[in-house]
Amino acid sequence: DVVAALREGVGLSDYLSVVPELITHLTTGLPPPAGVAVVRAVADWYCAGLNRPAPNDLVRQLYPTYLPDDDATLLDLYDDGVRWACTPVFGARLISQRTDGTGFTIHDAVLDHFANALPSGLPASTWTAIAAAIADSPDDLVQAGVIAYITHHASTAENLLRCAADLGDVIAMAGLGFLLRERGDAVSVGEAEAWWRRAADLGQAEAMTSLGVLLHERGDAVSVGEAEAWYRRAADLGDEDAMNNLEVLLEARGNPTGSA
Repeated sequence: DVVAALREGVGLSDYLSVVPELITHLTTGLPPPAGVAVVRAVADWYCAGLNRPAPNDLVRQLYPTYLPDDDATLLDLYDDGVRWACTPVFGARLISQRTDGTGFTIHDAVLDHFANALPSGLPASTWTAIAAAIADSPDDLVQAGVIAYITHHASTAENLLRCAADLGDVIAMAGLGFLLRERGDAVSVGEAEAWWRRAADLGQAEAMTSLGVLLHERGDAVSVGEAEAWYRRAADLGDEDAMNNLEVLLEARGNPTGSA
């Protein structure tokens, strides 16, 4: 936002001075509940780690989440809320609606405000709605899955990564393997191995390394031999963890250079 403002000829001091005005507009006095609800709904999309505009249909779906429970008339004020939230405040907007119809963007300062003022994470119902909105986009599913994991929504992270993995995303396969391996039970570890093998066969270096670690830990000669092979493949792709693990394996064998 700062760069865009400077390119449009807005001075840095002018840009920075509008940020407090935006937050005041959002939080002070009696801002309309419909407008605040729209802004919160747009913020949810970005807080899920998604960087493209928030779809209008999703924002409308999430809108009631942030309305007071005792005033059903507010359900009909979505468009009024959008108009308020998109009204410029000293030239800046809390949110902006794209003219190409792709949805809503949010001012960085407003997103920062929510990140600092609210607990991390999103309601389960919000994650469900977002997951449905991005169900056909592996990149979005992976991005949201990472954020869900970071904010301690492990089951949501797993569901998002499963959707992406089922669509053929190798990063999701590797990440899903990590989540399953973390559980530690035999069934989950077995499924983790299956996902890592699938991703490794498709050339995903981190999955090769993770698979190598799993096999290396088993300790039998066949598994360690296969671990070495996966470490070598991942190392050839530039994976530093694989290089280090291969070195440890070879040193333990008394052959640190890896020569025959």
